[in-house]
Amino acid sequence: MSTHKGNCTAIFVKYPEPGKVKTRLGNQIGHDQAAELYGNFVLDMIDVYRQADCHLRIFVDPSSDRELYREWLGDDLTYAAQTGKGLGERMLNAFEEMFAEGFSKAILTGSDIPDLTVQTINDAFTALSENDVVLGPSSDGGYYLIGFREASFVKEVFKGISWSTDSVLDETLSKFTEHALSEHILDLWHDIDTKEDLIELISRNKDTAFMDSRTVRYLHQHTDITFAEH
Repeated sequence: MSTHKGNCTAIFVKYPEPGKVKTRLGNQIGHDQAAELYGNFVLDMIDVYRQADCHLRIFVDPSSDRELYREWLGDDLTYAAQTGKGLGERMLNAFEEMFAEGFSKAILTGSDIPDLTVQTINDAFTALSENDVVLGPSSDGGYYLIGFREASFVKEVFKGISWSTDSVLDETLSKFTEHALSEHILDLWHDIDTKEDLIELISRNKDTAFMDSRTVRYLHQHTDITFAEH
């Protein structure tokens, strides 16, 4: 039996190659700048996760050389390849890998929520002390975070979901009900997919620590991307 190591957060990351990441945003502001922004999103999120009460795993797109990620994000992180045919299978496999390594609680997020807070991450793990699953709904009908206790992990939560649609959240909640999982729902958050999302990102963070982030500094250096007002 594995010795429990506590909490682990996984983040799914792609290499910031122009035209391969944030393509909707790239169609509006140019793919080079969209890729640079995405790179800053990831760095900001890793800064936050380093402050949280958890270990961190970077699950990378296997189509890119892992050495590229080390050059970009650093050698002091733990990297693993995403495995599986589709998003659901890749997420399922990531959880199985974390639990097999001995973690008792695990959460998984995407990499386009740069203003996610350390409090949200810690709250997610706290919620898992009393609930089977924790979920963070996003404004596009999906979710930005999902987490389980090892003892309550249910593979079927990731099966039969209409991924990349606005029904992902509802279908996932139905899975929780079907398998009698107790749930804790976190605050609504917002993915960054469009120029309008960037404008809203700045607007809702005017009085937060996020204004000192890499993402905001980049936007201040490239005012042509967005706003008449910061």
